[in-house]
This record gives sequence, C-alpha cells and structure tokens, in this order.
Amino acid sequence: MHPSPDEVRREFDKFFNPARLRGNLLLGALYLATFEVLKSIIVDNINGFFALGSDYRDGKPTKTAEYRAALAKHEPRDGYRASCLWLQEVTAITAAEVEQLLAIRRHRNVVAHELPRVLLEAKLEVDIGLLTAARDFIHRLERWWFENYEATIDPEILGGKSPDQVEFISGRMAYIDHVIGTVLEVMNGDQQG
Repeated sequence: MHPSPDEVRREFDKFFNPARLRGNLLLGALYLATFEVLKSIIVDNINGFFALGSDYRDGKPTKTAEYRAALAKHEPRDGYRASCLWLQEVTAITAAEVEQLLAIRRHRNVVAHELPRVLLEAKLEVDIGLLTAARDFIHRLERWWFENYEATIDPEILGGKSPDQVEFISGRMAYIDHVIGTVLEVMNGDQQG
C-alpha cells in the first residue's frame, strides 16, 4: 500500500526539516543511552550482587554459579528478561513493571535497528512515554539497590537516618539526568532559533 499524499508531506517534512531531523536523531541517541544505563542497572547490579568477592574481567564481575542458577530458572537465554523477573521475585518491581521494562527494550530495538525508519516515517517516533518511564526506572531501581543492598552492607552511609530519609543520587542517576537535560536544552534552542 502506498502512502497518502498527506503522509508523504509529513514524512518529507520530518526528514528534510533540519531541526526535526536533528531533534529525532538526538531523541534516538537519548533513548539508546537511557536504555543502556537502565540495562546496566538491571543486569549488571544483579551480577555484582551474586559475584561479591569473585573475580573480575574487563572491570566487571564474572558470572558466578549462584548468578546463573538464580537467573536460569527465569529465562536462561535472555539475561535482561531473567533479571527483570528476578527483580520481581525480590519485590523490587511488579509483574506489570516487568512488562513495561520489556516494552522499553522492544522500543530500544526498533530505535537501534530501524533508525532510518524512525527518522523518515511519520507514524514512527521515539516514544517519549517509554523514555520517561526508563528514566524513572533508573531512579527507582538505583534507590532500591541503595536501600536494600548498599545501606545494609554499610549502614554508616545512612548517617544514623533511615534509608527513606537519606537524599540519594547515584552517579548513573546524575549522568542520565544531565544527558536528558542537555538534549532537551539543545532541542528547545532549536525550536526557539
């Protein structure tokens, strides 16, 4: 089926308008960067949890037998999904949130593997709702790891307060907020200029 003349005009404008093309490229890069930070929190934190005191390769802990066993019962061939299900098992997230995290990854795959379509097709955009959800998960999961892992290992970091009283911003939280803020600032400048 051929696109209607209206769709052709919208796609032409989407691709040939320099500000829109730049904005879509920035949003695509932002989505990919945000997903990679989120994936690191989901997958690498669990690996680190099980690998405490084990060997490291290339700056990352090696996958221990305990790690493999804990995740294999969920999904032996899909570390991201298995890690999401492990987080559900330990009540860090709900079943609905597992589905949302899988939707975030599916959209990441579209953005990463079909970027020309994202840049051209009028009906295909970077999903800002999923981008926002990914950012929120970064904050929630980093906070969960802080309260349920780091603060239990070293209670002194709480300074005598309960975990919910401590203002906590991880490096990854600060990183992604800075990147998002910078991209939005550039895009707003494009719209004003």
